[in-house]
Amino acid sequence: MKQLVAALALLAGWVMPGGADEFRWAVQPSSASGPTGRDYFVYDVQPGQTLTDYVAVTNLGTEPLTVNVYGTDAFTTPDGSFALLTADRGPTDVGTWIAVSTATHTIAPGKRADVPFAVTVPADATPGDHVGGVIGSVSGESLSGDGQRIKVDRRVAARVYLRVAGPLRPSVQFTSLDVAYDNPVNPFAGGGAEVTYTLRNTGNVRLGAGSQVSLAGPLGWALGERGKELPEVLPGSSLTVRERFEGVFPAGRVTATVELSPRVAVSEPIARAAGRWAVPWALLVACLVAVAATVVVLRRVRRRRRQ
Repeated sequence: MKQLVAALALLAGWVMPGGADEFRWAVQPSSASGPTGRDYFVYDVQPGQTLTDYVAVTNLGTEPLTVNVYGTDAFTTPDGSFALLTADRGPTDVGTWIAVSTATHTIAPGKRADVPFAVTVPADATPGDHVGGVIGSVSGESLSGDGQRIKVDRRVAARVYLRVAGPLRPSVQFTSLDVAYDNPVNPFAGGGAEVTYTLRNTGNVRLGAGSQVSLAGPLGWALGERGKELPEVLPGSSLTVRERFEGVFPAGRVTATVELSPRVAVSEPIARAAGRWAVPWALLVACLVAVAATVVVLRRVRRRRRQ
């Protein structure tokens, strides 16, 4: 039997494909007596501190449901999405601090289990943000495209945002920056330029940023500018961004500058630039032909005068 770990659903509930109503459930922050209205688990803690909380797992289907509850670590995907480690990868951070008293629960249709868990912060925990999730996992079987039965692990999670007291160090760095240019057949129509850059959160806090990308030719000739808000990047994670500009005149060497303004107030804006030659070859050839023709005409005129 093949093993397949399904994509994580960071939603209030999950519906198993095929309309199987018995495979619907929800995971959310709770208390001993029921959900509290919190969207996420958010904690400000001290090193060495232990706290207790509850996660509610609700069976929204029509059949009994067996759910496995556990904690794991989170990360930012290269495209900026929030994600949790798959079941085959063990946590190394906040996921190891989460201990569920009873991991497996069989829940009757329409019923809810308020599952207690403890978060034990190590005495040597580093200051800053530690992000993860409490997962409610349901295992089942499905058919692959070639008709084989495969084991599927469906997961629903409630996010955990935990901040350990101590000095906060917001920091983001560029790890790469490149600009590519598509030379146009018609130089007056302009070509396409694509700026690709990767940034990494090298600090210890969650970090968002505003991005300003600009293109310039020789002597600061402005060729294009665009601003946007980037998704949040967790500590230690990276984000790759691509910005496409159309109709960029082949002005010679084109320089792309990216400036980031982190959302954390104590962090200073950073900038980086890269360049690429955008030579108007068609226009250049036309100019050379025109110059050559002019030289020929002038020589003929001079010969006639001499004669």
